[in-house]
Amino acid sequence: MSEIRIKKGHKVALVLGVHRSVGRSCMEYLINSDAYQIVRVISEKEPRVSHKKIEWIKVDFENMAKTAPQIKGHDLYLCCRIPFGEWPDREDLYKEDYGLNYKVAAFAKYNGVNQIVVLSMEGANEKSPLFHLKVRGMLEESVKKLGFWAVHIFRPAALLGEKNPNQFGAGAAKLIGGILNRVTGGRLDRIKPIEADLV
Repeated sequence: MSEIRIKKGHKVALVLGVHRSVGRSCMEYLINSDAYQIVRVISEKEPRVSHKKIEWIKVDFENMAKTAPQIKGHDLYLCCRIPFGEWPDREDLYKEDYGLNYKVAAFAKYNGVNQIVVLSMEGANEKSPLFHLKVRGMLEESVKKLGFWAVHIFRPAALLGEKNPNQFGAGAAKLIGGILNRVTGGRLDRIKPIEADLV
């Protein structure tokens, strides 16, 4: 496999799902990291946080073709996951947890994004008899086939922020810090592509 040189502070991150607890924490972590110069937020609603690094990509998720060319950068963070206990009917769950994430990933890959981070779920498997785990497993497999230079898949159990927002801070910081360290190669030096990581 080829190598990619990562330059500290010259990278652009893309984040989907900032209006949920993990996505919001991920965005805040990224804007405070010196690994990224720009953090592009993909959402229908304006981000609640204002920062000089943030660029808002306003999208209509029902008609993404108009804004697809703006989904450009180096690393894509897919943090759009319906929280534990809030799963809607099967059609809506599939539409958001699979369809929305996959569309954004596909456009990002087409536009030259190098690597992707997928927030999945413990037990995700496309052959699972449980629909929410099956959908997550389908997303994982579909993303792997898009041809990103590196795919990082994280499978936390029900996240603290989804069950108890008051306990979320430390857990989110630990999770996101670990993700960022892997994606940036720790010291932001020359790194080699790695296969999907399961944690």
